[in-house]
Amino acid sequence: MIKAVKKSNQLAKEDHYLKKIFQLVVPLPRIRKSLFALEIRKFLGWSNMDLETRNKVDLALNAIALSETKRHDFYTENYLESMLDNMRDVKRFVNVIKLNFDFVVKELDLIDYFILVLIQIRRFDIYELLSKSELVEIKDDVSGVVTLKEAEWERYRNNSQEQLGFREFNILDSCIRFLLENSSSKSSRKISNIENYWLYFSFQLFESISYNEFTNAVNGSPKNLLLFLKRMRF
Repeated sequence: MIKAVKKSNQLAKEDHYLKKIFQLVVPLPRIRKSLFALEIRKFLGWSNMDLETRNKVDLALNAIALSETKRHDFYTENYLESMLDNMRDVKRFVNVIKLNFDFVVKELDLIDYFILVLIQIRRFDIYELLSKSELVEIKDDVSGVVTLKEAEWERYRNNSQEQLGFREFNILDSCIRFLLENSSSKSSRKISNIENYWLYFSFQLFESISYNEFTNAVNGSPKNLLLFLKRMRF
């Protein structure tokens, strides 16, 4: 066929003639959302991580994804499965995490950060509102916790009701409330602590003490702890 086209002298590149003649539709099998957590581990390079980092990643994924006993069910979802629709979303999720992973794994609570990234890739407008503290109350009072501005959140719901729908809003509502939950399963670097909130958006310590360095100092020798405290003295 290409030889015949060449003889016609009607095309500059005869092989382009065949480029889009044949189109095959190949239906791909649906991947179970319950396998998303396993894929995330693989894309993050879990097998190459040190033991401490592996444990942190496992703890975070176990908190937001389906447990192993429920992975066979197509219709049961946890936060991870509710917020990600397909493998494209999984890769976006991993790519965002990789950008600041070295800082995040040392200085932030991975459970909270994973939830925040889910919100970021699902509804960037909500992520922006959180980054500007328009949906949260940050008061430097005795409680020391960040709380949801219920009136602002309800206003967002009313303004976005037609676009989001009931189920979508409930998923987002559940994620945000879990994000700000003062859970014992989270570390002291949880986002609901006032002194930690901005770390999740700036990825810089500024005047904050490094959580990773402090932990290492406390778990090390008394001499190392003393040196650390002297270095951190203002």
